[in-house]
Amino acid sequence: MRYDLEAIIRGATLQRVNDMPYERIAPLINSFDHYDRVYDPPGREHYRLLCYVASQFNNEIIYDVGTWTGLSAICMASNPSNRVISYDIGVFIEVNRPKNLEFRVGDIFDEDRVLKSPFLFVDVDPHDGIFEKAFVDMLRRNKYKGLVMFDDIHLNDEMKAVWNDITEKKFDLTDVGHWSGTGAAIFE
Repeated sequence: MRYDLEAIIRGATLQRVNDMPYERIAPLINSFDHYDRVYDPPGREHYRLLCYVASQFNNEIIYDVGTWTGLSAICMASNPSNRVISYDIGVFIEVNRPKNLEFRVGDIFDEDRVLKSPFLFVDVDPHDGIFEKAFVDMLRRNKYKGLVMFDDIHLNDEMKAVWNDITEKKFDLTDVGHWSGTGAAIFE
């Protein structure tokens, strides 16, 4: 792996995450009905953390698993050198998007390139732990190497169980992420 993933995660300090510039994405997110959430501070929302982590990768394809409103994907696309592919099982949004962001409808398990990506973000409804566990199992079976960030790791017992079952090196980033829990795991 050509990135020091642990250094990226340890570098996600409150100051660095809070200082992420939103100039590139502001025109895109201001079209949302609930766009103000993206401006909420770290520890309440995870959008600045996603901007920070995505900014640490260059010329990569990174994945957002669970599009919903597209805010996470747009934040991840704030680094124009990367290409962001956001997957969901249905179309839930119609937004302006940067040129380096693609929304896809389909099954992420059918996307072979996901295993070559150095950074994946997982935030899938209904947060029942079923998809998340299957996704982690698939990454392990295929000997994935990279950083996986999970949203809602403290939301309910099912998500807590998924997070607790991750044996890879992991970090709880809730203080600079989302109020319901944000975690990052390094698969080596």
